[in-house]
Amino acid sequence: MARALCALLPCREIAAELRGGVSLLQAEDASEPPRHASIEQVSAQSRQQLGAAEQDALPRLGLFRGGFTAPSAPAVAGASMPTLAALVDKSLLRKDGERLHLQTLVQQRLRARIAEPVRRETADAHARHFLQTLRNQLDGAGARPGLRLRPVDDLRAADAGPAGPVTPA
Repeated sequence: MARALCALLPCREIAAELRGGVSLLQAEDASEPPRHASIEQVSAQSRQQLGAAEQDALPRLGLFRGGFTAPSAPAVAGASMPTLAALVDKSLLRKDGERLHLQTLVQQRLRARIAEPVRRETADAHARHFLQTLRNQLDGAGARPGLRLRPVDDLRAADAGPAGPVTPA
């Protein structure tokens, strides 16, 4: 869908349009199969192809801001290592150094659709995990060499708690 737009707009402008919403990625040509008519349809079909553990973990992982480390995923999102590996294999997660990231468009769609109770539960789990990790680092107990916390994003998320905006990092 976006490929045809490249002939009309620079990639920078397409990206700016997509940040405002995905209506740009909607086919107006009736010859397109319904499953390819919009990014919503493509996303729905992709979700149906996921296993139960992947379907449960993915929305929770979508709440991380700035990516996450593999050891954080089980504590915050309940995602096991095999689940993370399956999501990487299905190109929904990508590895960048020690951090894992969701594809940007996937993350946007997940954040827009997550149920509020799941959002609060995940925010609470993130705050508990980050604060325990921070305590361990400060105390030297369980400190891992090379562990780099993202203090600004993590503190914002931990401080916001369940009532505030969820932006786990």
